[in-house]
Amino acid sequence: MNFALVLTLGCDADGSDTGGGDTDGPGSAATWLDVAPGSGHACGVRTDGRLLCWGDGAGASDLVLDRAPSGLTAVEVTLEIDGATSPATYQHACARLPDGSATCWGPHAWDVPAPVTALAIGYFHAIWLDSTGTVRCDDLDFGDGCLDYTPLQGVASFVASSWHVLAIGLDGELQFALHDSDTAIHPTLPPGPWSQVSLVGADDWICGIRDGGALDCWGERGDGYGLATPPDGDYTDLCMSWRGGACALDEAGVPSCWGDVERYTPAAGPFARLTCGYDTWCGIAASGAATCWGACEGGVCDLPE
Repeated sequence: MNFALVLTLGCDADGSDTGGGDTDGPGSAATWLDVAPGSGHACGVRTDGRLLCWGDGAGASDLVLDRAPSGLTAVEVTLEIDGATSPATYQHACARLPDGSATCWGPHAWDVPAPVTALAIGYFHAIWLDSTGTVRCDDLDFGDGCLDYTPLQGVASFVASSWHVLAIGLDGELQFALHDSDTAIHPTLPPGPWSQVSLVGADDWICGIRDGGALDCWGERGDGYGLATPPDGDYTDLCMSWRGGACALDEAGVPSCWGDVERYTPAAGPFARLTCGYDTWCGIAASGAATCWGACEGGVCDLPE
């Protein structure tokens, strides 16, 4: 999920690859509601509801791009971004629709019935939150996606990796569930209350924003991608890429980044929200203007006009 009108270049401090896009003119009728960067492809939703997908593709046959529905009106879009272990021929995208339902495309088309209040994609499955606060799973691979998934109850928000769901309950405490039998990750869940969490790929390295706005990171694998010491201060939004970098917005909407992101300089902001993908971040301003920075593989940062 991500966003909007003016697209600028994310400049790179050491000259490594980065990317940006064109700028819509002052008279443009639509900016961005949402932008979801993936690995070699991206999709977004304009403020008039138009769903657009772009990029050079993450593989020889990129079914996210090839099968993107035309003429679709949506309110939010999400991509499966595991570019390291999931080739483009297996990746999916889903969009939440104005009637409260959702639709998915890629190798398998799938419709998720309303109500869908939040949506994410793991490895071959769509995970969604219904109006009762229950996290549910729909199998995108017809038999392999939700084998050991246990629904979570009383959930306010959630994030999903390829293999598991991490949720914040209505009480501000963390909840965790696996959704297949091929992994045994059981991350530590520090007490809350939490306002937001994000995670790295299929690992158990997690960062969160506590209710007061402070960042906290924890995990048990390796050195934590350099994420163990987040910046001080109060923050309002957070997004961790698959590759192990994190960016967060301070109370003024200015992004600070840490972890495996030293080769990229974030856009200046201010932004109202952040999204991220395999190794790319996007910021959406309150005006609907959007800027993306990072690896920008396949033209992901070149938002269409």
